[in-house]
Amino acid sequence: MPWTHFFKRAADVGGPSLNDVMDGLSRLFEGMGEEEVYQVACHEMRQILRCDRVALLLHDAGAATASDGDWVLKVVGGEGVGAAVRHAEATALPEVRVGDRVDYSEEVAHGVMLKAIALAFERGEFFGCDVERGHVALLADPGPDDDLGSGDLSLMAIPLAYHHRVGRVVERSRVGVLALYGLPVACDLRKLEGFFRSLVGYAVTTPSCSLRDPVTGLFTASHMESELKRYLNTFTLTKQKLGGGLVVGKVDALGLLRQKLQSEGALPPAAVGQRVSEILRDVGACLERHTSDYDMGSVGYRCGVPARMGSDTFAALLPLLNSEQLSLWCRRLAKAVSDLKIPAVGDERAVLTVSLRALPFGLPGTSRSSSVWDVAQECLAALDRDQARAGSNRRALASATADLQLLAREGWQPL
Repeated sequence: MPWTHFFKRAADVGGPSLNDVMDGLSRLFEGMGEEEVYQVACHEMRQILRCDRVALLLHDAGAATASDGDWVLKVVGGEGVGAAVRHAEATALPEVRVGDRVDYSEEVAHGVMLKAIALAFERGEFFGCDVERGHVALLADPGPDDDLGSGDLSLMAIPLAYHHRVGRVVERSRVGVLALYGLPVACDLRKLEGFFRSLVGYAVTTPSCSLRDPVTGLFTASHMESELKRYLNTFTLTKQKLGGGLVVGKVDALGLLRQKLQSEGALPPAAVGQRVSEILRDVGACLERHTSDYDMGSVGYRCGVPARMGSDTFAALLPLLNSEQLSLWCRRLAKAVSDLKIPAVGDERAVLTVSLRALPFGLPGTSRSSSVWDVAQECLAALDRDQARAGSNRRALASATADLQLLAREGWQPL
């Protein structure tokens, strides 16, 4: 029997269709940053498996204490973000054995759910819990026959794993657990859930092990954060003699340009997406040149680190440069971006601009990596907020775009 018949039968009894599964799985890899991927994974798994709620728990390396046991799982997406499940939960409630029913209480039900999640991660197998008719049951590899009568499982815990082939050796790592609450059992999905184990595990791991953004070719935000921490540690070790700074910026009104291209330019959404991607690549190329091949007169500057921070935001770590040099760098980058040739919108030639914020190291609030990172995020959020407030009002937008500022001891100074 063709394997596609499985999805037809599943859809007939309330399970996912082939289109639902393939569409959801493809979206797992469309998020940019880690947090976005976590939320997308929870949303798509909830849609595919038709369950009530989903929680994504990931292994938090180094977070376990003596009372926790060997490991700790942190909820990073979906239900109960910020909560934790510990290794100790796997051996808690020793009186509750797999397959047995125990009398219900809120405390026991909560403990059995935590035990199921812990056992799934510890043993790499599916575990579940069903709460029904005054009883609680801990289940191993649960299926339709394990339902206590309501037509769904209270909890299904699916272990997530990451596999990487190196020659003939397959390296394996436990990633975490996908917890599904209120999972219908009208259709037995255990065979499909085996595939989800690897796919979801790979999807949520990919952002943390990627160095480059695939669209712009710039480094990722997580890599930038690591480089910033490393450089500022050296900056402190040398008693702040290295200098340098961080520049963050935004491609101005890119969302508004996207709308104009689609409406006034009469372009289909796919073509608009292609144009916007080309604009982002061009801006990324400008940023790459100014960080790795920047003429400073007597010397060629090649030690900057460029990164993409969000859908239309970016950053550059610029070692050694002083405030004056940072200011000149920002003005030159803004000029290079404005010289880019981009598609005209109707009869009007569109001019691309960027807004930049330069943060020299060594000022109050810019000597520690965590402080600099917080200020950088606040700057990007403020740029987004100001341009969103301006909307399509030309006068308001003009004052909120092409805005270059440098942080000084007296505060923000225009460049």
